[in-house]
Amino acid sequence: AACDPSKNRNLYPASFSVFGAWEGRQYAAGETVMLIAKFPTSTCKLPEPQDAGPGCVPVMTLAVHFVNGSQCYAINAYPSTKGAETAYGISFLTDPSLDTGSDVYNHWAFPLNVMYGMYTSKLTVTGFRIPGACNVVGKAMFSNYDLIPKSNSLLSPNVSIDTLPPTIVNVYTGKPAGSYTAGDVLSIIVEFSKEVSFSELPSKYSAFYQAANNSYKLPFGLPSLELNSLAVTVLEGYEGTGKDRRKLSFLYLVSTGEFTPDGGQLEVADGMTIQLNGATIVGLATGVEADLTTMPKPGTVGSLSSNFSNKITITKTGEKFPPLGYDPNAAPGSTSSTTANATRRNGQIAHTRRDAAAGPIVVSVSMQLNSIFNVNEKSQSLSADFTLQTSWNDARFADPTKPAVRAVCAACCATFSWPVVVQIFLCGGFA
Repeated sequence: AACDPSKNRNLYPASFSVFGAWEGRQYAAGETVMLIAKFPTSTCKLPEPQDAGPGCVPVMTLAVHFVNGSQCYAINAYPSTKGAETAYGISFLTDPSLDTGSDVYNHWAFPLNVMYGMYTSKLTVTGFRIPGACNVVGKAMFSNYDLIPKSNSLLSPNVSIDTLPPTIVNVYTGKPAGSYTAGDVLSIIVEFSKEVSFSELPSKYSAFYQAANNSYKLPFGLPSLELNSLAVTVLEGYEGTGKDRRKLSFLYLVSTGEFTPDGGQLEVADGMTIQLNGATIVGLATGVEADLTTMPKPGTVGSLSSNFSNKITITKTGEKFPPLGYDPNAAPGSTSSTTANATRRNGQIAHTRRDAAAGPIVVSVSMQLNSIFNVNEKSQSLSADFTLQTSWNDARFADPTKPAVRAVCAACCATFSWPVVVQIFLCGGFA
């Protein structure tokens, strides 16, 4: 039968679709969800909204959540369906489910520009109204009531919107309850509300990483997490095999001088969270930066210490003594010393030598023999009768998971011969 626009009466969309989407697609901030209102196939030459005049503004209402508490959002039909193709760089001809075989299309387009703070696990159409101003005698008469069934929006495929940042929901370690001490290795797992990705970590074997260690700084781009045991842990990657990308693992190699407070247990330092240090942690699917301010406070649900039945404590071994007197701008051949408080740090003395060829050389000498201090605060314990060359290479500078050189020295002394040799030897006299 020939097309007769005068028979377009009580027109109303038969269904709704998301153009260019697939089942389960998730939209992020800055993207456009192109919603389509499809009219019955019997419709003849559907007028564009702009053809009826400025008062013709069809409105689609969506069930969308916002962080401010709002749960619905209304969008207007694009004035010209064909004009939407040009404006958004798309072609409705690529969708065989749409009637595009005539000089006019049999659908209207409703672009939803996704904004930050908008989210929904399933986008649904909850309302649709065509104003009376859209009625054009002889061309189309529309039903001007909201006829959307409340139990079914007729929208396909199912899509979602997520513009919210990943948040920290849990911090834990897979180690069993107990007391740990210098040399033990723990993984501190930080779990996010959704999958995350992080920027490439600096290689432990790179000159860049080595240079940062030599200057007692964290390499740029290496996230860290401070604990209440005086330790600073660094990001190793995803937890375990990496299949669950909600979980990041921070390496904790317990070092000399670290301990948990009396009566307490291992926890993220109060008021602290992940420090990015130039890195990024973002939602894997959305690219939205993680909200690191959501680190659970000590003792609250999700915190490292919230599971009291799995109490982790760190037992102090020796003293932590960084060489505070090192001056990277000192002239080659000069030596500086730092004497620690005898009560807190057991009378240790750090001698720092800046050599023109070898760079900074740091040795702490005391009855505890805590010696080399690097960026990860992993102090090296030197054994008796151990000779350290200026061109030394500690494996832990390249790989912090490797064990330190450790020995019990009941009575030790030290002599210094710069810049070639530092000799540690048994001499008696220290208990």
